[in-house]
Amino acid sequence: MGATDNRSYPIMAENALLLFNDQIYALAKPETTLRRSLENDVVIQNDAVSRRHARILYQESQFVIYDMHSTGGVFVNGDKVNHMALYSGDTILLASQKMEFMLKGASVENRSDQTTQILPKR
Repeated sequence: MGATDNRSYPIMAENALLLFNDQIYALAKPETTLRRSLENDVVIQNDAVSRRHARILYQESQFVIYDMHSTGGVFVNGDKVNHMALYSGDTILLASQKMEFMLKGASVENRSDQTTQILPKR
């Protein structure tokens, strides 16, 4: 699936959300970009955030966040990561900008500390 793929991905649009700055972003595409420059899906207006900071991909039935060689790094639940699968309730930090990944209907209370996993490099 490329960035130019215009098909509908109902599981994403209906169920995956990114909560940031009192706004809700539906992750309705196979790739969602999180960066400072205006042509991105989620624009983060903070000089500490890189113009090409991070992206979230929907792959193999899960959402994975990738650091795009940013200077400030990507942190998930306090841990610096290059890429990591996301689970409902995960906290993402890009520079000083905090956001939360949510899946509708997922129970955060039942989530153990062991559910977030680091994926092998591709």
